[in-house]
Amino acid sequence: MEDDPQTVRSLRYLLKGLGTIVVAQTAAEASAALADRSQWCGWIVDVGLPDGCGLALVEQVRPRFPGVPILFVTGDRSTESNHRIFRLNAQHLMKPIDFRDLVPFIARCLSAELELQPLLESAFESAVREYELAASETAILALALQGFRHAEILRERSIKLPTLKTQLHSMLAKTRSGSIEDVVILVLQRAIQGGVT
Repeated sequence: MEDDPQTVRSLRYLLKGLGTIVVAQTAAEASAALADRSQWCGWIVDVGLPDGCGLALVEQVRPRFPGVPILFVTGDRSTESNHRIFRLNAQHLMKPIDFRDLVPFIARCLSAELELQPLLESAFESAVREYELAASETAILALALQGFRHAEILRERSIKLPTLKTQLHSMLAKTRSGSIEDVVILVLQRAIQGGVT
């Protein structure tokens, strides 16, 4: 649920090939889309929509979809909004956003789908073999697929930043990718396309 046309284009580009994507630009469109489907993988919601509040809309429909992961995108730094987002068991990013920051959320949403989990494991193992990833690179990619960000990977792996940078640089060279988020998207696309492409 996003009203900015540039952001909508960027989201469509980022999410292409990852299954059915429903983009609503107004609260009315979002409400209709929510009524039309009974199952969702995840929601990315702008708090402020031109004809209403994305936060209020999610509060209304949350009881129907209690387990759906939600990521709010907002410029609102108020304590009230933060408390409402917390009560919805949701995450948030402050505007302006870097679309690479959405990748961990998208990975978490897609890997949570039970039908996708075996395909995700197959696509992950295929990528590790194809690109001949070292054990350290494999561990980093596994954490990134679970939605871990750089700081969380450092803590989880108990390594220093220069070590992480070296391991990431090696992985990116092997996969011919520009970022760890690109590698995560590659694995997710393989999983959605049936495992190995």
